[in-house]
Amino acid sequence: TNLDGKSTGDYKGLNLALHVGDDDNTVVENRQIYAEKIGIDLSNFVYSNQTHSDLYYQVTSKDINKGTTSTLDAIKDVDCLYTFEDDIVLNMFYADCTPVYFYSKIDNLIGVIHAGWQGTVKEITYKVLTHIINDHNIDPANLTVIVGPSISQESFEVEGDVIEKLNDCKLDYNSCYFKENVVKYKLDVKKMNMIQAQACDIDNVFVSEINTYESDYLYSYRRNNVTGRMSASIFKTSGK
Repeated sequence: TNLDGKSTGDYKGLNLALHVGDDDNTVVENRQIYAEKIGIDLSNFVYSNQTHSDLYYQVTSKDINKGTTSTLDAIKDVDCLYTFEDDIVLNMFYADCTPVYFYSKIDNLIGVIHAGWQGTVKEITYKVLTHIINDHNIDPANLTVIVGPSISQESFEVEGDVIEKLNDCKLDYNSCYFKENVVKYKLDVKKMNMIQAQACDIDNVFVSEINTYESDYLYSYRRNNVTGRMSASIFKTSGK
């Protein structure tokens, strides 16, 4: 959040992203603070270079420490990380985009998705969860999905070209937008990701009501343009 941390100016607070123009050394220091707060060494963290894609990657122990101090060795061009292994912290960055966490305690599975409007229109959440269920033989009844804090419909204005893209989607999102005026629409990206999870027959789906755009402690790209990034992280420690 923009509380605590060592970053200053436009990035004030605990900015955790190396790709936004903040001082690299300060960001790594912020990441160290964050790691200490959650009680896991930073070398157990894994980061990717996000590209608003619908691509995913299964993380294993060989990937730990990737992207922790530089974007150069981060996992390339994926917007979802998941793993079946313990003591690995999976991370994605946000400043209005939607974090989608998923896990199954029974299957020792955890994962996190970066679902901006572009990834959401590409139906990344639906594609990831379909892959998890079909390719890893996970029972949807075992899965819990949490759609985290992001920009809410009342604050997210888009033009008709974005709405037109919904016509090419597999799922029906007619309930996720309304026309505000002649050229502008209000789009509910959180609801779109909820629909994608429910389309995979997952009943345990929870949606945060927090609106990053209106928050005084969360970063918002729409509000500030030049800003830091929050990290959505998920991990499971050994034996817990």
